[in-house]
Amino acid sequence: MKEINITINELAGVVKTGFDELSETMKTGFEKVDCRLTALENGQEEIKLRLSNVAYRFELLKLENQVKTLTKQLKMLEWLVISKLKRKKNEV
Repeated sequence: MKEINITINELAGVVKTGFDELSETMKTGFEKVDCRLTALENGQEEIKLRLSNVAYRFELLKLENQVKTLTKQLKMLEWLVISKLKRKKNEV
């Protein structure tokens, strides 16, 4: 095996170059991760905004029951009015 003579300053330079390259690689990687996290956060905010305008199922069911009840009451009132009108017409 061939002997390599290197000074401590040369070794320090090689190590520094390695760390600088690693630092740049990590910086680029973290920037990509940061961009992805920002996109996820924005998407999550968009979902929250959409869901804030959505009625829950139990609310829809309650409203449906109220509409059914009101419809029945309206039919009953309609029947009563028609009955009363018929009675008045027969009295005349």
